[in-house]
Amino acid sequence: MRKNLYKVMLSLVAVFASACGGKSFNVANEGSSFLQSNNSKSVPVDILWVVDNSGSMATSQAML
Repeated sequence: MRKNLYKVMLSLVAVFASACGGKSFNVANEGSSFLQSNNSKSVPVDILWVVDNSGSMATSQAML
């Protein structure tokens, strides 16, 4: 059983080592940009506060 486990592990190491292939990955060579227009308008926003009023939250309620 251990012999088979070692074979599987060795096979996985070989597969992962060969997958590297010496290629490098560099994000710095790629670039992108966007322009955001300023055509926005103010709209009202609803805010909902949910307060847990159980006894175990008394300290947190006092700080709130």
